[in-house]
Amino acid sequence: MTYVALIAGQGVMPVKVIEELQAKGRKVLLLGIKGVTPQNLTEKADKVVWGNITRLGKARSVCQRFGVKEIVMAGLIKHNKVFSLSFFNMDLVTVKFFWSLPDLRANTICSNIIKVFQRKGILFLPTNQILKRYLAPGGVLTRKKPSKKVLENIQFGLKLAKELGRLDIGQCVVIKNKSVVAVEAMEGTDQCLQRAGDIAGSECVVVKLSKPKQDMRFDVPVIGKNTIEKLIKIKASAIAIEADKTLIIDDEVIEVANQHGIVIMSIET
Repeated sequence: MTYVALIAGQGVMPVKVIEELQAKGRKVLLLGIKGVTPQNLTEKADKVVWGNITRLGKARSVCQRFGVKEIVMAGLIKHNKVFSLSFFNMDLVTVKFFWSLPDLRANTICSNIIKVFQRKGILFLPTNQILKRYLAPGGVLTRKKPSKKVLENIQFGLKLAKELGRLDIGQCVVIKNKSVVAVEAMEGTDQCLQRAGDIAGSECVVVKLSKPKQDMRFDVPVIGKNTIEKLIKIKASAIAIEADKTLIIDDEVIEVANQHGIVIMSIET
């Protein structure tokens, strides 16, 4: 039986991917990234090979050695790591990779990583298919329903969030009183939310959506328990996500939101 390879970042998502693949009888080859991939994943994967984020060539060669034909990308790899990379630490494949990029936006980097592996017949699997049962259903998911004011702020933020995604800047925008408080960029959702709380205080509304042409092989929108804890900390009122395109990756998400009176609204677009 051949392996499915997993390029794993931080968070719960890689754990869920491993569990779902193994439940289907697949073996998982973990391509661990030093300084990024959590050590606890080594106990869950069937085979582990560690490497550096600057060694795309090595990762591809490992896949070929184990006969890998399918690969998954899951978990958080902070975009700002591109600023600390050195050409002196890269293998030849990675040097050529970065040299050919027109820009360093997340979508550009990830879509071109996929091409590096595809050239050797290794295809990336859509994460939403593997984690289908974690996709958010439509509707209000919490006991608390959105007030008229919250709905107005969500509606205000929807177009802005989509435009943010279209430009490949980020997935999240924070609104208060129909005013843009913060937009997510390279810093990620958690820091965007913290900044919004520092600026505007309580009762912010968060809108987190997929990109208009979201490639489900990478950067799929996710909310987890950590997201809700951040909303609690900044005393946000609600978060709006996109039905069938956003992963709710922790079982406790709805329960914790209910305990603290935070609205989770899943919008069908």
